[in-house]
Amino acid sequence: MSTPHTTGSVATIAREEWPLVSVCIPVKNGGSRLGRCLKSLRDLDYPSERLVIIIADGRATDDTVHVARSFCCTVLDNPHQI
Repeated sequence: MSTPHTTGSVATIAREEWPLVSVCIPVKNGGSRLGRCLKSLRDLDYPSERLVIIIADGRATDDTVHVARSFCCTVLDNPHQI
């Protein structure tokens, strides 16, 4: 990793050197809210290639899985809802 460059009081590093961040969201039948949550994560000022979003699906019977996949999230089956 290279040394951060300082601009005023803000240290910056190249976006490809930002840490990989994983966000795990456990959800069951939350399709109506999940889209807003995922949009908020997508809209962060963080490189999308350094952000992994994992959805732990508790066997949803609504459109939760469809919403998650429409945002290119990794969807894991969580049959025991733990």
